[in-house]
Amino acid sequence: PVLYYLFKYDPDNQSNPVPEATGKDLKLSAIRADISTQGQGNVVQLGFTGEGATKFHDITRDEAHRGAALAAAAGQTGSDLATVQQFAQHFAIVLDNELRSTPYIDYKQNPDGIDPSGTGAEISNINSFGEAKDLALVLQTGALPVEFQQIERTDVSATLGKDSLRQAVIAA
Repeated sequence: PVLYYLFKYDPDNQSNPVPEATGKDLKLSAIRADISTQGQGNVVQLGFTGEGATKFHDITRDEAHRGAALAAAAGQTGSDLATVQQFAQHFAIVLDNELRSTPYIDYKQNPDGIDPSGTGAEISNINSFGEAKDLALVLQTGALPVEFQQIERTDVSATLGKDSLRQAVIAA
């Protein structure tokens, strides 16, 4: 089956902004792929700045409350994994406008969201360690402050470019 998700994102709406965390809210040194010591398989450990921890808690609290409300409205009170996953609410990890991961909040285990102050948080149940490493890299990349500064520019004439191309063909 093919699943489609719709995510609400409107950074320009100042009257009702979407709770959003960015790479600035992450502690780069605390992000890493790991294997859970609690039997949850491959995980990505997260660390947050003070403001980032508050944002993350707000986001996950809203998602946990929404998941619990949907489950209650459907008359589902079980805490088995299938029930939790059916009503769990997801958040998005996006890098360069590309959706990279959609972890969900276990509203039974974290009814008031995830408070990462002190120990941070983790994304668990990732299929492979390689996938965990890739996700950690995405999060680290998004946390890097990047500014491009041009330090040198070289213009090449069409004739010189044609000569360079001919030499590259010969070398190949």
